[in-house]
Amino acid sequence: MRRLPMKAWCLLLVLGLSACGGSDGPSAPAVPGAPRLLEALPGDGQVTVSWSAPSEQGDSPIQGYVVRARVNGGVSTSQESTATSVTLSGLTNGQTYTLVVAARNAQGEGPESSPSSPVIPHDIPGAPRDVTATPGDRQAEVAWSPPDAVDMPVTGYVVTVRQGDTVVSTVNSAELRTLVSGLTNGTDYRVTVAATNAVVGGPESAPVAVTPVSVPGAPRVELFNRARTWLAVQWEVEDTGGSPITGYVAELRLDGEVVQSFETTETLQHFPGLTTGAAYRVTVTARNAQGQGAAGEISVLRPCDKPLSPTRLLIEPGDGQLSLSWGPPADLGGCELQDYRIDFQTRSGANPVRVERTPARSLVVTGLVNGVQYDVTVRVSTEVGDADRGVMVQATPHPAPEAPRNLAATPGDGHVMLAWEPPPDVGAPLTRYVLTVEPEVEGLYLIAGANVREWWAEGLTNGTTYTFTIRAENRVGQSPPATIQATPAP
Repeated sequence: MRRLPMKAWCLLLVLGLSACGGSDGPSAPAVPGAPRLLEALPGDGQVTVSWSAPSEQGDSPIQGYVVRARVNGGVSTSQESTATSVTLSGLTNGQTYTLVVAARNAQGEGPESSPSSPVIPHDIPGAPRDVTATPGDRQAEVAWSPPDAVDMPVTGYVVTVRQGDTVVSTVNSAELRTLVSGLTNGTDYRVTVAATNAVVGGPESAPVAVTPVSVPGAPRVELFNRARTWLAVQWEVEDTGGSPITGYVAELRLDGEVVQSFETTETLQHFPGLTTGAAYRVTVTARNAQGQGAAGEISVLRPCDKPLSPTRLLIEPGDGQLSLSWGPPADLGGCELQDYRIDFQTRSGANPVRVERTPARSLVVTGLVNGVQYDVTVRVSTEVGDADRGVMVQATPHPAPEAPRNLAATPGDGHVMLAWEPPPDVGAPLTRYVLTVEPEVEGLYLIAGANVREWWAEGLTNGTTYTFTIRAENRVGQSPPATIQATPAP
């Protein structure tokens, strides 16, 4: 057998390996995988980027990273780092960037990370300067100077008002001054101002103190006392304007002219030597360090005393009611009449069970209880108030009487004798009895006194049946009828 040359054996070996599916050749060297971008924080002309290493480092250890800042898809700047964070500087404030990072090893650079969200480097504005706060009425006018020049222009300001640590008002302004309203006079506030640019706000200025103040509000004036020739008023100031009251001016006017004026630090003023019954007007103004405030007033004050009682009181009882009339008082004390006060009081209680008022001198009061005795007192009321004393009369409401009882008729020759008993007592005496007959008898209409208990009806026709009716009467009216029939006979 002839031996094959070595070159032939080598060729056969190569062909055999190929036929058995052997490797096409050595694989390409592996680069790292894509890092995972964690954060991109903007700063003044820079962005700080951090990431985590890729999960696959490739065929050799990671040697470093490259961070790229892109603008509109193109690379604006890049920077290498061996750490997993880096600060890219030299960026343009206000420009929008997206950041990517890629890892590299000895075999080369791997794929880039997913891009970051858009990031805008910015310059933080400084604090505004020369801040002032001028107090006003429930407001403060705040003014300031802009902060020192920076790369990014200031676009606005935020004015913050605090009471202690509590923010009570925030106002945005594009100007170098603003008015903060809705504050409370006399309350201490602290005011700060911060500048903002298109991206971020800067620090607040040093706080300035302000206390809103104004002139006092109008005093609330009330009558204190009066007599025939003097008046006294008192007052109270609810709104001091946030500043202590230093004094008051109290003026008395008659027909629009000031007739008396007083400066005082008290809250009570007496005006002497006045004309009884004249209509005066009193005004009071308060003053503090800011000036004199609005006037409070009380109009139509008349120097006068309490009136006397009405001159008389007449009462007519009725069914559940009393009809009253009275005369005017002898003296109204110098003031005009307002009305009359009528008190109804019973023996069972100290307080009135009913009070009525009327400007007239007569009144019908209904809804009372029959048989109950009332003490009725009428008092005069003027600007001074109700008189201390009045005129009093006792009266008892009552109904009309009931019908006479036990009416009987005894016929005779041309006559009939009637007899009856009085009705029950209803609290008012009977005044009379009224008798009528049917058919009518000419000239026969009988009126009997309250004490009469029988009556002879004469001039009748024998054989004719007559109907006799009798009614009792008191001051309220007549009773229901009592009726009986009788026929005279010889």
